[in-house]
Amino acid sequence: MHLMLVLSCVALIGCDNDSDRFDVPTVEIPVGGKRFAVPHEHIMSSLPIGLERLFYRLNALSDETEILLYFSAAWMSAHIDGYQPVLNNGFEGDAVLIHVGEQIKKDYARPHSVSIDLWYKRGTYENRVIMDQKEPNTGFYIIQPIPYQSSPDYDGEQWFLSETLPDESKPYPQNPPWKPYICRRTSGIIENAKVVTKCRIDAQIAHDIFILVDFFSENLRVREEVFAVLAKEINSWIIDKDARNER
Repeated sequence: MHLMLVLSCVALIGCDNDSDRFDVPTVEIPVGGKRFAVPHEHIMSSLPIGLERLFYRLNALSDETEILLYFSAAWMSAHIDGYQPVLNNGFEGDAVLIHVGEQIKKDYARPHSVSIDLWYKRGTYENRVIMDQKEPNTGFYIIQPIPYQSSPDYDGEQWFLSETLPDESKPYPQNPPWKPYICRRTSGIIENAKVVTKCRIDAQIAHDIFILVDFFSENLRVREEVFAVLAKEINSWIIDKDARNER
Protein backbone atom coordinates (compact mmCIF):
# COMPACT_ATOMS: atom_id res chain seq x y z
CA MET A 1 0.00 0.00 0.00
CA HIS A 2 2.78 2.41 0.95
CA LEU A 3 4.67 1.49 -2.20
CA MET A 4 1.63 2.34 -4.33
CA LEU A 5 1.37 5.77 -2.69
CA VAL A 6 5.05 6.44 -3.32
CA LEU A 7 4.73 5.42 -6.97
CA SER A 8 1.67 7.63 -7.32
CA CYS A 9 3.62 10.61 -5.98
CA VAL A 10 6.48 9.95 -8.39
CA ALA A 11 4.07 9.74 -11.32
CA LEU A 12 2.59 13.10 -10.37
CA ILE A 13 6.08 14.63 -10.01
CA GLY A 14 5.86 15.37 -6.34
CA CYS A 15 3.16 15.53 -3.70
CA ASP A 16 4.49 18.32 -1.49
CA ASN A 17 3.09 21.86 -1.48
CA ASP A 18 6.10 23.26 -3.31
CA SER A 19 5.41 21.09 -6.36
CA ASP A 20 1.83 22.07 -7.11
CA ARG A 21 2.85 23.47 -10.50
CA PHE A 22 4.78 21.74 -13.26
CA ASP A 23 7.57 23.50 -15.11
CA VAL A 24 5.98 24.87 -18.29
CA PRO A 25 8.21 25.18 -21.38
CA THR A 26 8.22 28.78 -22.60
CA VAL A 27 9.51 30.84 -25.50
CA GLU A 28 10.98 34.27 -24.79
CA ILE A 29 9.46 36.78 -27.20
CA PRO A 30 10.18 40.54 -27.38
CA VAL A 31 7.09 42.63 -28.10
CA GLY A 32 6.86 46.42 -27.97
CA GLY A 33 9.86 46.90 -25.68
CA LYS A 34 8.81 44.15 -23.26
CA ARG A 35 9.89 40.54 -23.09
CA PHE A 36 7.32 37.81 -22.55
CA ALA A 37 7.97 34.22 -21.49
CA VAL A 38 5.13 32.70 -23.52
CA PRO A 39 4.14 29.10 -22.74
CA HIS A 40 4.73 26.98 -25.80
CA GLU A 41 1.10 25.81 -25.86
CA HIS A 42 0.02 29.34 -26.82
CA ILE A 43 2.38 29.75 -29.79
CA MET A 44 0.39 29.91 -33.01
CA SER A 45 2.75 27.54 -34.83
CA SER A 46 1.40 24.69 -32.72
CA LEU A 47 -2.08 25.11 -34.23
CA PRO A 48 -3.59 22.58 -36.61
CA ILE A 49 -2.93 23.37 -40.27
CA GLY A 50 -5.52 25.84 -41.56
CA LEU A 51 -6.56 27.41 -38.26
CA GLU A 52 -3.42 29.51 -38.27
CA ARG A 53 -4.28 30.94 -41.69
CA LEU A 54 -7.81 31.76 -40.58
CA PHE A 55 -6.75 33.89 -37.65
CA TYR A 56 -3.85 35.62 -39.37
CA ARG A 57 -6.54 37.45 -41.33
CA LEU A 58 -7.38 39.30 -38.11
CA ASN A 59 -4.34 41.48 -38.50
CA ALA A 60 -0.99 41.25 -40.29
CA LEU A 61 1.92 40.63 -37.94
CA SER A 62 3.97 43.40 -39.48
CA ASP A 63 6.34 44.38 -36.66
CA GLU A 64 7.50 43.59 -33.16
CA THR A 65 4.72 45.56 -31.45
CA GLU A 66 2.21 42.73 -31.82
CA ILE A 67 2.02 38.96 -31.60
CA LEU A 68 -0.71 36.44 -32.35
CA LEU A 69 -1.24 33.70 -29.75
CA TYR A 70 -3.70 30.88 -29.22
CA PHE A 71 -5.63 29.76 -26.14
CA SER A 72 -7.11 26.30 -26.59
CA ALA A 73 -10.69 25.42 -25.75
CA ALA A 74 -9.40 23.17 -22.96
CA TRP A 75 -7.35 26.01 -21.44
CA MET A 76 -10.18 28.53 -21.67
CA SER A 77 -12.82 26.23 -20.17
CA ALA A 78 -10.45 25.24 -17.34
CA HIS A 79 -9.87 28.89 -16.37
CA ILE A 80 -13.25 30.49 -17.12
CA ASP A 81 -16.57 29.39 -15.66
CA GLY A 82 -19.28 29.28 -18.30
CA TYR A 83 -16.92 29.16 -21.29
CA GLN A 84 -18.27 26.79 -23.94
CA PRO A 85 -15.39 24.81 -25.46
CA VAL A 86 -17.32 22.50 -27.80
CA LEU A 87 -18.90 24.45 -30.63
CA ASN A 88 -19.61 23.79 -34.28
CA ASN A 89 -18.75 20.08 -34.19
CA GLY A 90 -15.34 20.61 -32.60
CA PHE A 91 -13.27 22.13 -29.80
CA GLU A 92 -13.05 25.86 -30.45
CA GLY A 93 -10.45 27.98 -28.67
CA ASP A 94 -9.58 31.64 -29.22
CA ALA A 95 -6.83 33.42 -31.11
CA VAL A 96 -5.61 36.50 -29.24
CA LEU A 97 -3.73 39.33 -30.93
CA ILE A 98 -1.59 41.24 -28.42
CA HIS A 99 -0.49 44.84 -29.10
CA VAL A 100 2.19 46.49 -26.95
CA GLY A 101 3.60 50.03 -26.88
CA GLU A 102 2.85 53.71 -26.39
CA GLN A 103 1.88 54.19 -30.04
CA ILE A 104 -0.70 51.41 -29.71
CA LYS A 105 -2.10 53.22 -26.69
CA LYS A 106 -2.50 56.41 -28.75
CA ASP A 107 -4.08 54.50 -31.64
CA TYR A 108 -6.50 52.80 -29.27
CA ALA A 109 -7.67 56.15 -27.88
CA ARG A 110 -8.11 57.67 -31.34
CA PRO A 111 -11.70 57.66 -32.72
CA HIS A 112 -12.28 54.87 -35.22
CA SER A 113 -13.39 56.06 -38.66
CA VAL A 114 -15.80 53.14 -39.14
CA SER A 115 -17.45 53.86 -35.79
CA ILE A 116 -17.80 57.55 -36.63
CA ASP A 117 -19.37 56.85 -40.03
CA LEU A 118 -21.69 54.29 -38.45
CA TRP A 119 -22.74 56.80 -35.78
CA TYR A 120 -23.50 59.61 -38.25
CA LYS A 121 -25.03 57.35 -40.96
CA ARG A 122 -22.64 58.46 -43.64
CA GLY A 123 -20.43 56.94 -46.31
CA THR A 124 -20.75 53.16 -46.49
CA TYR A 125 -23.23 53.19 -43.60
CA GLU A 126 -25.66 55.88 -44.72
CA ASN A 127 -28.41 53.25 -44.92
CA ARG A 128 -27.58 51.40 -41.70
CA VAL A 129 -30.47 49.66 -39.96
CA ILE A 130 -31.02 49.01 -36.25
CA MET A 131 -32.81 45.69 -35.86
CA ASP A 132 -35.83 45.20 -33.60
CA GLN A 133 -34.45 42.10 -31.91
CA LYS A 134 -31.35 42.27 -29.72
CA GLU A 135 -28.46 39.81 -29.76
CA PRO A 136 -29.44 37.08 -27.24
CA ASN A 137 -26.03 36.50 -25.61
CA THR A 138 -25.34 40.16 -24.81
CA GLY A 139 -28.65 42.00 -25.04
CA PHE A 140 -26.89 44.46 -27.36
CA TYR A 141 -28.46 46.20 -30.34
CA ILE A 142 -27.81 44.70 -33.78
CA ILE A 143 -26.82 47.24 -36.43
CA GLN A 144 -26.80 46.11 -40.04
CA PRO A 145 -24.65 48.18 -42.43
CA ILE A 146 -27.35 48.11 -45.13
CA PRO A 147 -30.98 46.92 -45.28
CA TYR A 148 -31.16 43.23 -46.18
CA GLN A 149 -32.80 39.99 -45.15
CA SER A 150 -30.40 38.27 -42.76
CA SER A 151 -29.59 34.68 -43.69
CA PRO A 152 -28.34 32.37 -40.89
CA ASP A 153 -26.66 30.13 -43.45
CA TYR A 154 -24.77 32.87 -45.29
CA ASP A 155 -20.99 32.68 -44.86
CA GLY A 156 -19.56 36.21 -44.87
CA GLU A 157 -22.44 38.30 -43.55
CA GLN A 158 -21.20 41.15 -41.33
CA TRP A 159 -22.86 43.48 -38.84
CA PHE A 160 -22.24 45.35 -35.57
CA LEU A 161 -23.28 44.98 -31.93
CA SER A 162 -23.57 47.93 -29.56
CA GLU A 163 -24.73 48.40 -25.98
CA THR A 164 -26.02 51.89 -26.84
CA LEU A 165 -27.76 53.18 -29.93
CA PRO A 166 -26.01 55.57 -32.35
CA ASP A 167 -27.72 58.94 -32.79
CA GLU A 168 -26.59 61.04 -35.75
CA SER A 169 -28.32 64.12 -34.27
CA LYS A 170 -25.85 64.14 -31.36
CA PRO A 171 -22.04 64.53 -31.28
CA TYR A 172 -20.02 61.33 -31.54
CA PRO A 173 -19.05 60.17 -28.01
CA GLN A 174 -15.29 60.33 -27.52
CA ASN A 175 -14.70 59.77 -23.80
CA PRO A 176 -14.84 56.87 -24.02
CA PRO A 177 -15.26 56.55 -27.79
CA TRP A 178 -18.32 54.70 -29.06
CA LYS A 179 -16.96 51.45 -30.54
CA PRO A 180 -19.41 48.73 -31.56
CA TYR A 181 -18.30 45.12 -31.88
CA ILE A 182 -17.69 43.89 -35.43
CA CYS A 183 -19.39 40.52 -36.02
CA ARG A 184 -19.57 38.14 -38.95
CA ARG A 185 -20.85 34.75 -39.95
CA THR A 186 -18.28 32.14 -40.89
CA SER A 187 -18.10 28.39 -41.41
CA GLY A 188 -14.51 28.31 -40.14
CA ILE A 189 -12.23 25.45 -41.15
CA ILE A 190 -14.13 22.42 -39.85
CA GLU A 191 -15.45 20.37 -42.76
CA ASN A 192 -19.25 20.38 -43.10
CA ALA A 193 -19.54 22.71 -40.11
CA LYS A 194 -22.50 25.02 -39.85
CA VAL A 195 -22.16 28.78 -40.26
CA VAL A 196 -21.59 30.45 -36.89
CA THR A 197 -21.30 33.99 -35.53
CA LYS A 198 -17.98 35.44 -34.35
CA CYS A 199 -17.27 38.92 -32.99
CA ARG A 200 -13.96 40.78 -32.66
CA ILE A 201 -13.59 42.62 -29.37
CA ASP A 202 -10.55 44.51 -28.10
CA ALA A 203 -9.63 45.50 -24.56
CA GLN A 204 -6.88 47.26 -22.64
CA ILE A 205 -5.33 44.85 -20.14
CA ALA A 206 -2.46 47.05 -18.92
CA HIS A 207 -1.06 50.57 -19.37
CA ASP A 208 0.27 49.86 -22.86
CA ILE A 209 -0.96 46.33 -23.58
CA PHE A 210 -4.09 45.68 -25.63
CA ILE A 211 -5.65 42.48 -26.91
CA LEU A 212 -8.04 41.60 -29.73
CA VAL A 213 -10.10 38.44 -29.26
CA ASP A 214 -12.28 36.63 -31.80
CA PHE A 215 -15.31 35.40 -29.80
CA PHE A 216 -17.92 32.85 -30.77
CA SER A 217 -21.33 34.37 -30.05
CA GLU A 218 -22.03 31.67 -27.45
CA ASN A 219 -19.09 32.96 -25.39
CA LEU A 220 -19.93 36.65 -25.60
CA ARG A 221 -21.76 36.38 -22.28
CA VAL A 222 -18.46 35.62 -20.50
CA ARG A 223 -16.37 38.18 -22.41
CA GLU A 224 -15.52 40.22 -19.29
CA GLU A 225 -14.37 37.07 -17.48
CA VAL A 226 -12.27 36.17 -20.54
CA PHE A 227 -10.58 39.56 -20.52
CA ALA A 228 -9.90 39.38 -16.76
CA VAL A 229 -8.31 35.93 -17.02
CA LEU A 230 -6.26 36.82 -20.11
CA ALA A 231 -5.06 40.05 -18.48
CA LYS A 232 -3.78 38.18 -15.43
CA GLU A 233 -2.18 35.43 -17.54
CA ILE A 234 -0.48 37.66 -20.13
CA ASN A 235 0.84 40.12 -17.54
CA SER A 236 2.34 37.20 -15.62
CA TRP A 237 4.51 36.40 -18.65
CA ILE A 238 6.42 39.70 -18.52
CA ILE A 239 10.02 38.79 -17.67
CA ASP A 240 11.03 42.15 -16.20
CA LYS A 241 8.91 42.22 -13.06
CA ASP A 242 9.40 45.99 -12.67
CA ALA A 243 7.84 46.49 -16.11
CA ARG A 244 4.57 44.84 -15.12
CA ASN A 245 1.73 47.32 -15.20
CA GLU A 246 -1.39 45.35 -14.44
CA ARG A 247 -4.57 47.30 -14.07
